[in-house]
Amino acid sequence: TSLIYDSAHEDVNVIFGAVIDPDVDDEVRVTVIATGFDEQKEKVALPQIRKWMPKKEPVVMRAAEKVLAKSIDYTFEPSALPRDMFNYEDAVDLPAFLRKSHLKEL
Repeated sequence: TSLIYDSAHEDVNVIFGAVIDPDVDDEVRVTVIATGFDEQKEKVALPQIRKWMPKKEPVVMRAAEKVLAKSIDYTFEPSALPRDMFNYEDAVDLPAFLRKSHLKEL
């Protein structure tokens, strides 16, 4: 009971009751009913929430460059990688995109 009195206001009126439930073993159930609260509710200002909008940033794509090159009558040539930069002994070691570009050159 001291926990209830310590937690409540000094003018509290506590009424205790007890019910014995034969189906409950080694357990205590506590029900607290509180009344007499001040009827005025405190208004709490909530912060304004804005919907998140991602920034739209330009995206560079090779396909877009090809379309643009065709529309302005310009020949699109992707930058070639120097072959001496890579030392692949077996064709399987060569990345697929380099193998395909190498076959086109033959």
